[in-house]
Amino acid sequence: MIRVVNTAGIPFNVRLVRVGDTYGRNGCLTHGEDRNTNADSPPLVEFYDARFMHTPPYGQFVSRYCFDTFAAAATSGRGITLDGGNQDTWFVTAQNVLIAYKRLRGEVKYEEWRKVEDTADVLKALDNPETLKAIKAMLGGNQ
Repeated sequence: MIRVVNTAGIPFNVRLVRVGDTYGRNGCLTHGEDRNTNADSPPLVEFYDARFMHTPPYGQFVSRYCFDTFAAAATSGRGITLDGGNQDTWFVTAQNVLIAYKRLRGEVKYEEWRKVEDTADVLKALDNPETLKAIKAMLGGNQ
């Protein structure tokens, strides 16, 4: 799990959920075994508002995305609105997404990465000079 803080000062815990990991309210679902997923499902990325630790261990659940959707946002330099009803606070910036993506990508196993539906699009975006320029700009040009 990693933490990012958006431009509104809201800290979010970001968690990778692999096949076999529990998720959902009180861990009632197992990724890959519930009715919406199977053993070939890509990992999930969950966001929790870390200000509200009344729901341990991560904070208040906000949103969940398939890793491929998250990867597409990261490689195209987009932020994500996590909840439309709270869009002024529950969002992550493009830089937050990129930071989390770089850390989580290292945790995703090769077999899981191959399951990501948009792998070809992600790799194409990474080879795009404009995308790389935008990523470098977000990181301050140092990487």
